[in-house]
Amino acid sequence: AKLFDDLGFMSDSRFSINIAYQSLVHADRVALECILFNAAQNALTHGAADSPISITAKVSSPDGSSAMLCVLMVNAAGPNHEKLLALDANNLLTHDLREQ
Repeated sequence: AKLFDDLGFMSDSRFSINIAYQSLVHADRVALECILFNAAQNALTHGAADSPISITAKVSSPDGSSAMLCVLMVNAAGPNHEKLLALDANNLLTHDLREQ
């Protein structure tokens, strides 16, 4: 929870935080902060302005021997997302080539 609080997610009403683990997690904090900050900035900038941003964090053990931290950030698509989703990969490549 401290990580999400330090990034300002806990005090921003657009963020809905669900932390589904109680144990201490050992990870590269700087790398995790960078990824989460970037994802949050993208959600705030390009997502629907009137939609909440949901963050879920949990620890899972798919093979039973090691643990993995899973963080999911979800928000509704904004106008820029909707334009990108309307294009398929071939159209994106063609558009990029025309721009050069």
